[in-house]
Amino acid sequence: MALVNPFVIVLAPFRVFLAVLLIVVLPALCVAAPVAVLNPGFEDPVLADGAQQLNSIPGWTWVATGSCGNPTNHGLTNPTAGNSIGEEGSNYAFLQCPGYLSQVLSEVLLPDTTYTLQVLVGDTATHFLGGYAVSLLAGGVTLASDSTSLNPLPFNQFLEATIVFANGASHPQMGSPLEIRLWMGPCCQFFQNAYDHVRLDATNLSAPVPEPSAAVLVSTAVAAISLNRRRKDNSWRPRCRRKPSRPV
Repeated sequence: MALVNPFVIVLAPFRVFLAVLLIVVLPALCVAAPVAVLNPGFEDPVLADGAQQLNSIPGWTWVATGSCGNPTNHGLTNPTAGNSIGEEGSNYAFLQCPGYLSQVLSEVLLPDTTYTLQVLVGDTATHFLGGYAVSLLAGGVTLASDSTSLNPLPFNQFLEATIVFANGASHPQMGSPLEIRLWMGPCCQFFQNAYDHVRLDATNLSAPVPEPSAAVLVSTAVAAISLNRRRKDNSWRPRCRRKPSRPV
């Protein structure tokens, strides 16, 4: 009969318990939660193929920082199949005068929270790329911004810009509304920036109390492991064999 190391038998339940802890409890402590953004993919309104909506984007506010001599400073477009640049969904937003699209969110800046903002930035086939920038703000103050990581942006396609801001226990803008800005730098006619698929996640780094359901699940798992161990211990116990009696 093969011998089983009792040390391995004792540690096996603890290995399973640690696995349960890692799978069930720890993910509940630090989970990235999406922050609500209105019209994040610029799919409102629905546009026919090749159609545009000029100088108006639901959920977003245009703020001009200069002039470019073009009556159309921003808008939405649903490109035809031949002019697609890899947008998410059907529409994407375009900017072609100095300024930015802004959306002030209902979410406020929280302590011990890491924010991750991701936006698709594109260079269209019909225009030159103006200076792009993607910014996260709170109370009008910039927390983090990216204007260089994608340079040089490949022609006629989208790439994803990602910015991360880790807020500590205190900040002058704590409790102020968050804001997203999508920029068009100083430029002139024939320049255009494209933006799409705006996403913001917030990860609370403080340690919340695990939900009761998670605690019950862990307790049940530990009890089942303990019971299973006792059963296995009994099954592994060597049995004595009775020697056959000799005839007298």
